[in-house]
Amino acid sequence: MAAAPMTVAVHSKRRLVGEALAWCLATQTGLIVVGHTQQWVQLASLCRLRQPEALIADASTELDETIRHIRRLTTRCPVSYVVLLSDQVPQLALPIGPTAWRILPHSRGLGALLAALNDRSTARCDITRTAARAARLTEREVEVLAMVGSGLTAPEIANRLDIGHRSVENHKRRIYAKLGAHSQAGAVGAVAPLGILDIQPREGEARPASLPELSRRENEILLLSAQGASVRQIANSLGIAPKTVETQLSALYRKLGVHSRAAALGVARAHGLISEA
Repeated sequence: MAAAPMTVAVHSKRRLVGEALAWCLATQTGLIVVGHTQQWVQLASLCRLRQPEALIADASTELDETIRHIRRLTTRCPVSYVVLLSDQVPQLALPIGPTAWRILPHSRGLGALLAALNDRSTARCDITRTAARAARLTEREVEVLAMVGSGLTAPEIANRLDIGHRSVENHKRRIYAKLGAHSQAGAVGAVAPLGILDIQPREGEARPASLPELSRRENEILLLSAQGASVRQIANSLGIAPKTVETQLSALYRKLGVHSRAAALGVARAHGLISEA
């Protein structure tokens, strides 16, 4: 029986590098990329929610700092294999323990990285995961969350997954609990920076190839939405009426080619409209 695919997380402070590497690895047989991040706090959340077996970290100029951060991370969210991409020589000794560490120079290229992952995959070992399984997003929950993020309603999700409407609502409740969210927009906003979701347009819905420029107020509303603020909270923060917020949200949806706040956050993240700060 063929071995199960290896789950991989990618981390790079450089968004373009991280996304390109994640997309490339996702095309490889035997690998499943569970997400990609830019900040350490995001990586910690990704590892807690998806529990990858391997972690690929771009450590171009900060190798020792990267080792320190990942060493702390693996005490809370163990991974089996860490590959650090760097041409530097570390001043720190690589940690000794259940996690295997490897430094791979950039000059070795993609082929060497794939070979390293393949070697590890064929000789992978189980590692005791102290992180509670209950905190992990299941594959079905990721499916539901991705559909929520693309703007599908609960009945539409139920139809696509061939499950009951109540099952969809139960999945959503569990997702909210795991993410500490209270709404669809809050849930999508929580995972958008983690690269977990691949936001796609709704069926029959045209998504603009290039987005029109957003006004300053639309950007403010978008950022507050990403923080999980309600319409009333946004209105209070900006000193405007809730009705004005709703009107500007409608205009924002039209510009982004979506029909919901959750979908708007997904598109905004994909186009770099939401700050990583």
